[in-house]
Amino acid sequence: MKHLYLLSIAIFGFGVSSFAQPCSTSNGTNCICPDGTTNCDLLPDIMISWYGLITDTPTEYSQTGNGADDGRLRVTGSTPNMGFGSFTVLGTDYFICGTDTIYDPTRSIITCPNGTEPTNLLKQRIYNRNGNIITYTDRWAGGQTYHPGHGHNHVDDWVSFSLRMEDPNQPDTLQWPIIGTGAKIGFCLMDLSNCNASYGDCRDDHHYNKGNIITSTNIPNFGMGGGVYSCNPIEQGISVGYVDIYSQYLDGMWIDIPPGTCNGDYWIVAQVDPRNNFLETNDNNNWTAIPITLTKQTPQSGTTASLTLSSDPYLCNNSSVTLTASPGSAYQWSNGLSTQSITATQPGDYFVQVTSPCGVAYSDTVTITQITPLTPIAIGDTTCLGADAILAASGGTIYNWYNNANGDTLLQVGATYIIDTLRQNTTVYAQSVTTVGGTNFQCPSELVAVTAVIEMPEPASIVGLGAGYLDTDAPVQISAFPATGIFSGRGISTDGNNNTWFSPSLAGANDSVAITYRYTTAAGCAADTIVYVSVMRNPGVGITELADNRLIVYPNPAQSIVTIIVPNGEFSALALFDASGKQVMEAPIADNTLRYQLDISSLPKGIYLVRLNGINGSKFAKLSKL
Repeated sequence: MKHLYLLSIAIFGFGVSSFAQPCSTSNGTNCICPDGTTNCDLLPDIMISWYGLITDTPTEYSQTGNGADDGRLRVTGSTPNMGFGSFTVLGTDYFICGTDTIYDPTRSIITCPNGTEPTNLLKQRIYNRNGNIITYTDRWAGGQTYHPGHGHNHVDDWVSFSLRMEDPNQPDTLQWPIIGTGAKIGFCLMDLSNCNASYGDCRDDHHYNKGNIITSTNIPNFGMGGGVYSCNPIEQGISVGYVDIYSQYLDGMWIDIPPGTCNGDYWIVAQVDPRNNFLETNDNNNWTAIPITLTKQTPQSGTTASLTLSSDPYLCNNSSVTLTASPGSAYQWSNGLSTQSITATQPGDYFVQVTSPCGVAYSDTVTITQITPLTPIAIGDTTCLGADAILAASGGTIYNWYNNANGDTLLQVGATYIIDTLRQNTTVYAQSVTTVGGTNFQCPSELVAVTAVIEMPEPASIVGLGAGYLDTDAPVQISAFPATGIFSGRGISTDGNNNTWFSPSLAGANDSVAITYRYTTAAGCAADTIVYVSVMRNPGVGITELADNRLIVYPNPAQSIVTIIVPNGEFSALALFDASGKQVMEAPIADNTLRYQLDISSLPKGIYLVRLNGINGSKFAKLSKL
């Protein structure tokens, strides 16, 4: 039994049936459309009755001595259908267990795998008049849960109740300060009564103490749905002009009054379909409110006011803290504001004066402190290609490392960040997090760029090593800067004084001799500088003779045209030899020629020997072709 009205329903039922209208879920002959046409959706309009709330007087319990009802305010909910169409909901073969949807065409599932009660998904049936024909469409709408204690299914969150304090400056009742709440109650939707039997529950205005009483005589389509909906898991509903009532003595029909609530004047606010799961003609009349005076709570002499903070009382960067006062009818904050909640963006002391049924009271003072995070001292690293790079941060206590300046991806937490096998210059971003002792409050700093760099050593500067030699040339002393390295290669030797020499004779005639100089950088990276020297075979000329008979050739090295100085104009022929001693070019020289230009652009790169012949002997020069 849902309510004591059941007896009056049984008596009145015969009268209702005798006035039954031909408008039904299967016959639209005399169904009336809201717009006066013969083609429309016949939508329900569910209200919650202020008269039903106040007629079954809410029952207040003190905070102690009442067992399970300690601190409760029990209420009754009456939800008439004042629309043009039946309110019909249908169970489906789909159930929700946690985040899983389960298909069960047998509808035999009673408990979820984790032992909780499954939610059976519902559809709402919308009837449509097409001339005299009634059709319908079904839409998904909320769910229902089987409650073993009742032995039937309840439509979830059908009604919610709250105890609120009136705010004269707020026209929206649903925005008034909440003192206490109850669970969202699931109803087993059914035709428990009607607007005739529950006289006064059906009105044309949902506001307290307002509205004309509506009965079957002035309800279009009264009785559509048949007036026979019951607590059935397959189909439930409320017919047009019928009322579902849930008594305050049933499970869940109460509001919890918080301890310390003062005696005085409040409002009970009730809302049907608070989740707006169902389609109806008017959602604006889904709530109502009635006044109530509490007499079994804290006497007004116990005046108190309190503050609730949205977070710890600290400001970090551009953050803020919302301070909310305990419910009252008026507020006066230390910073001059007069709303229940304020947002603190500046450090300082905050308190509030609250006027409530308890009287006028001041809250404790809350100090909001500005926290300035320490910017980390970030140290990059310069290392060798393929080595590990170690980046470091200091100046704080907790450090975060991010992939970019926006902090999109947290890479690591700690004072160091190691990049394994560095292959390219890499920049990451360090952040210092300042904490407040004894709390979980953390204040992050700005992000600081830190770079790991691959050292690219400069080539060494090598001194004393020419581009080419004859294999009969004397050794030459060579050196390099930085002076910490070692030469290696064919023809390289050192003496007892740690001097380094290059000996063409030891290198041997070769078109290209590689000489390597390796030194170690400050970062420990090995740097190699390699130069190539050509060593040419001497074509039968003695070392002494060559040394005494040098020619001037420029530019040297050269790519195309070279100029040869002809001493005294007394030489008559020119010959050019490659590194193997083979003659590759010859040309006559006119008498008294002092400069001779030679085009070597067609010759391969390498070292060549230039020879001028005259009646008094020959002169020689080495020439490098680039």
